[in-house]
Amino acid sequence: MTATTLHHSWETIAGMGQTMQQLANDSDWPGIADLARRRHESVTLHFQRYPVSPDNAEFYHQHLHHFFQQEQLLNEIVNCARKNVLKDANLFGHNRRAISAYKNVIKPSRST
Repeated sequence: MTATTLHHSWETIAGMGQTMQQLANDSDWPGIADLARRRHESVTLHFQRYPVSPDNAEFYHQHLHHFFQQEQLLNEIVNCARKNVLKDANLFGHNRRAISAYKNVIKPSRST
């Protein structure tokens, strides 16, 4: 393992978190949900590849505090995204039902 690879992996994860924050600013709720899943997979893979050891303990000592702060913020963003996606899905369902009901309205018949 090289330190550069460890740093690159960590920076990729941090970048995903920053992107999630930007997506939240843009109200891109589906984008957040997708990126949150991919970020979770990246974090899991990172710690599988680079478990905490005496060789990298200093690196993690320097970076984990910020990571956990960002993680707390990202959890709030993901929860907000879930609520908004559900709200959008409910609105979509309501609109579909309204359109369907409109189409089913009996049209007046023409008298001849």
